[in-house]
Amino acid sequence: RVSLFLNGVEKLQQEGKTFENSPEEYKSLARVCNEWTGHGKTQKHVQMASELVNKVIWSPKMLASTFNILGLGDLVRPFSTAKQIGRDVFKMNIKESGGVKGFYSSLTPKQRSFMRKEIFRALGTASLLIGTGMLTGAIDDFDFDPRSSGFGSVTKGDVSVNLFGRFASAMRIFVQVLSGQKKANNGVYNIGEKYGSKTAGDIIYGGLIRGKMTPSAGMASDILINRKKNYYTEERVTPLYVAKNLAVPMSLQGTVKDIFQSDEKLVGLAKTISKSYGADVKDKKDYKEILQNKKDNKRAERLKNTLNRANKKP
Repeated sequence: RVSLFLNGVEKLQQEGKTFENSPEEYKSLARVCNEWTGHGKTQKHVQMASELVNKVIWSPKMLASTFNILGLGDLVRPFSTAKQIGRDVFKMNIKESGGVKGFYSSLTPKQRSFMRKEIFRALGTASLLIGTGMLTGAIDDFDFDPRSSGFGSVTKGDVSVNLFGRFASAMRIFVQVLSGQKKANNGVYNIGEKYGSKTAGDIIYGGLIRGKMTPSAGMASDILINRKKNYYTEERVTPLYVAKNLAVPMSLQGTVKDIFQSDEKLVGLAKTISKSYGADVKDKKDYKEILQNKKDNKRAERLKNTLNRANKKP
């Protein structure tokens, strides 16, 4: 973040711009550096309650950064965004409006141009990697459907890596909710049917709230809201489960699982190292384990219901 900012300062100084004669450029540059590196600007009310929010949500500033870079803050403020487009693109003489603006609307034209170039550069690099991988056989497939849970992922064998990380998951959630559809098992289903059995509210809650919770807040949510079952795996939340997840860091649990799950231990270690740098690496074996947990829970529920009915008979 500091390196990115200093590079930007050097370019501004080469143009003869200092903080004294161009304060807005420097403020915009600082905002860009923060957002681009995951230190997003949150709403005023969230900032006021930051101590409480940080105990519930894992890195709210990272979540805010994701929304801001995707332009969601600008989309929900269409009037200020439209005015900014009119001034910058069509050179219209429109008076600057006050109030809260979206991320891109708040930037100077120079810094907006910088963000545009960086985004296209990132997309170009990802496209080059995908194309090269497909041509050389280094990857088997790429999921480009935003309705799919694997959107943005390249796959080789049982392992998939998402090249777009946090941005892919946010895009997937919004597209699924807006389209009312979800892609699963090579088919497209309306939300609420078959593999897409969760409602739109469930998708938003799971992706933007439950999936961003701290371990303790997540377990509390599972106990109070999800009938004492893990929201994703449906594993029973028992005292032993709580003790294990609070005592052993999630990163260490993932390391042990990756290494012992892989036939080649070096591959498992490589997966763990990749995750530590923010890569979204998944293995089909994880899904098989989750499906097995769900099947076991359904069998247990059926058995419990059968016993309850039997006990009620005279």
